[in-house]
Amino acid sequence: MYRISDFTSELKKKHFSFIRNHFLVLSFVFFMVIVGAFGIWIKPVFIDNNFSWPSFFDSFNSLNLLGYSLPIVVLLSFDKAVYLIRNSVLDKTITLWFLLLYMAAVIVIFFLFALGFRIDDIDKFSWVSFIAWILVLYLWILCNVDNPNYQKPTQENAASGGSDVSRKVLEG
Repeated sequence: MYRISDFTSELKKKHFSFIRNHFLVLSFVFFMVIVGAFGIWIKPVFIDNNFSWPSFFDSFNSLNLLGYSLPIVVLLSFDKAVYLIRNSVLDKTITLWFLLLYMAAVIVIFFLFALGFRIDDIDKFSWVSFIAWILVLYLWILCNVDNPNYQKPTQENAASGGSDVSRKVLEG
């Protein structure tokens, strides 16, 4: 029998795993936030003749943030679908909970984007769409924190396991 505490402990583990993985944090900040949002902040910073903070913030409007977020959500959904299909050893109940919450999060995100388009001017900064963008980034973190490509590789003779654990190798 599963309890909500099982899910919350898994969520807590993912948060702490992200914070402890400095490579993932740096990769996330540099590639996802700075380089990924390059198309959003390039015009007010480099192309416009005179930089101004209001034009910088207005570049984070609903359309630009949606244009950034939609490919991330689509690729993330595809990646996780393939992972679930190929990995049959996953705990089915926890996976089902995460899948349902993932779908709910995607619906909330796009509802927030739609609300941002309705209540804010299309050329101006939108807090609602900005919150949706933050949720997309947060969803990316939760879905990729356990990705082995972002983990420090384990040596074959590491104490946690491995196949090459002879005394000669461990002492050398």
